[in-house]
Amino acid sequence: KYPQAARCGAVFEHADEAVLVTDLEGFCLLGNPAASTLFGQPRLCGRSLHELCPGWPLRDLVGQMGATGRVRGARAIEAPGAQRHVEFTGSAGVLPGR
Repeated sequence: KYPQAARCGAVFEHADEAVLVTDLEGFCLLGNPAASTLFGQPRLCGRSLHELCPGWPLRDLVGQMGATGRVRGARAIEAPGAQRHVEFTGSAGVLPGR
C-alpha cells in the first residue's frame, strides 16, 4: 500500500532511538528527531562527530568499522543539562560511496 521509501522514512522519523548517518569523514548526512533531541541540536546535517562527541576515539572507531564493517560500544556524551551514557552501533556502506 505504501512505497518502501515512505515506510522507511516514517520509521526513521518516528524512532525512539537516535539515528545518525555520517560520511566517512564523520560529517552528519541525516539525523532523526531523536538524535536532534539527544544532542540538543535542531539541525545535525553538516555537523561533525568531532563536534557532537568530543573526546571520543573517533579515528579508532572509524578504523574498526573500516576493518570489520561494524562498530559498537558505549560512551558518555554531554547532552543538554546532563551527561548521558549512550550505546551505539555503526555500520559501513549504508550509503554507497559515502
